Amino acid sequence: MIRSRNKEDYAKLRPLKGDEIPVEAIIVGLADKYDALRNARHYKPEFSHEKALEILKQDDPSGKTGEEIFGPEVWRAFQSISHRFDEIYKDMRDA
Repeated sequence: MIRSRNKEDYAKLRPLKGDEIPVEAIIVGLADKYDALRNARHYKPEFSHEKALEILKQDDPSGKTGEEIFGPEVWRAFQSISHRFDEIYKDMRDA
């Protein structure tokens, strides 16, 4: 446990890998990436739902698939309800 903000304490940290990563963190990561793709930023335009799915399916920088990045269970669940992400995005945008 880190009890201070000294740089030395942060140097001891290591990223979690594989099964060490809680499924909740993977789900939040996927939702965050989808949100970032759908919303315009000063360095990029907003993407359509279809384009966001395309980018999430095959990550260009790493060459990894969505299933490899988010795990097969989370990826399959996302694919089965991805239309809801689009509906929620549109509802929030219009609110």
